[in-house]
Amino acid sequence: MNKMKLAVGAAVLVVVVAAVWTVVNWPPFGAGKATGSLVKPKAGKAMTQAMWTELSKHQESFLTAYADQFQAMPDDAEEVLAAFSELSFQVTGPGGLWRKTVPNKYFGCEANEELPICGKFKAMEKTYSKWDQLQQQMMDLDSPKQASAFLKDHEKEIREYLETFVPSDESFSAVQATAFFEKNLASAL
Repeated sequence: MNKMKLAVGAAVLVVVVAAVWTVVNWPPFGAGKATGSLVKPKAGKAMTQAMWTELSKHQESFLTAYADQFQAMPDDAEEVLAAFSELSFQVTGPGGLWRKTVPNKYFGCEANEELPICGKFKAMEKTYSKWDQLQQQMMDLDSPKQASAFLKDHEKEIREYLETFVPSDESFSAVQATAFFEKNLASAL
């Protein structure tokens, strides 16, 4: 009977040791440990503050609802992403500046769809949908930790968006001054 208890105890010990070893050494062969690629760094305070600064350039035009946040500039990636989501919805969203205001108000595409520039606006739909998808990903985040990691992972894209699509205001001259207009639409004028 003692031999049986000793054998069961030894078997349990082997299983526990194997489980601990597996947890400590997973993934096998230390993949990513030396480079830190297993670590998902969070957006730091400096990055969050820098994004607030970038977004604050649009406080008077597209982000008036975020006046309190621009005053406080909280170290909160979720708030930064909420403000960016609002901005992107107003600029490239389904009823936004580049999909409705610019084509219809400045070029009359609602009444004159056959104009060449109106065709260019329709062709840009794929470009806009990329940002719709990014916005959806932001809306699906469940925690501050996820928001921070998302901001870190997508900082370059967000900055590119701000530099390319977002005019200083909705005036035609501001729209014409954007990199997006210059690259995609100026030649159609």
